[in-house]
Amino acid sequence: MLPILFIILLINAVQVSHSAIDFYHHFDKHGQELLLCRKCGGDVADSHYIIKKISPGARKVEKQNLFGQNNITVQTLVNPFGVHFNIITTEKARCQNIGPNQGADSWFPGYTWRICTCPHCGQHLGWTFETNIKDIKDSSMESPIASFHGLILSNVLGENFTDSLMLMPKMYRM
Repeated sequence: MLPILFIILLINAVQVSHSAIDFYHHFDKHGQELLLCRKCGGDVADSHYIIKKISPGARKVEKQNLFGQNNITVQTLVNPFGVHFNIITTEKARCQNIGPNQGADSWFPGYTWRICTCPHCGQHLGWTFETNIKDIKDSSMESPIASFHGLILSNVLGENFTDSLMLMPKMYRM
């Protein structure tokens, strides 16, 4: 009786996995990979929206192959307390912005900042940088953007990396 029950459960698992695969293929992603919160796994950005927005105060700027893309700009920024952050910049992200806009100690001149947290679990993901539309029109900034996000690289994961962590339970291995 137990082997028959196991076979029925295995057939159901295969049918469920096929429907999950079909759903995944029909899900329209703009980029190569979703960026996930490292704490809860919630989706926070699409790699399609990664942009190159360099801070004049960056201690180090380098190119890395990340999130299914080549030459992603990663910059090391240091806050007034001496804490180092490796960040990437995105034009869109799912952030829960905390507090009022702060103008002091902005890494990006002409932009105010607010803390950006995961909308699912509240984990600190980085910062949202915003500028006044009037300031953009009057600005001599190279390529002004109304707002963007600086995501802390150590606080996000690529979905392809997390997929590599998924293991099949020992009882289903053949």
